[in-house]
Amino acid sequence: MTTQLSAKERADLRIAVKAIANEWATAKAHNAGAGDMIKEVAKKAGITPKQLRKIATRYYKQSHESEVAEQEDVNSLYEDLMLENNQ
Repeated sequence: MTTQLSAKERADLRIAVKAIANEWATAKAHNAGAGDMIKEVAKKAGITPKQLRKIATRYYKQSHESEVAEQEDVNSLYEDLMLENNQ
């Protein structure tokens, strides 16, 4: 496939591949830093890293309302299905 590309197209493709790899490396470094920050802040706040990560994810995705509604639906279904035997 690359043999059908011109020399300029091959050079442009190499540049794009390197740029993508650099972006991935940057993202990986940021994620590692965020992981360290999550552990440190969670410990200081007296919550688990899992809880802090979920809060940060909801904030990032701006998905709090939809996740609350979804959880309410799941809770309702669970109660209807699983707690029925206790009655």
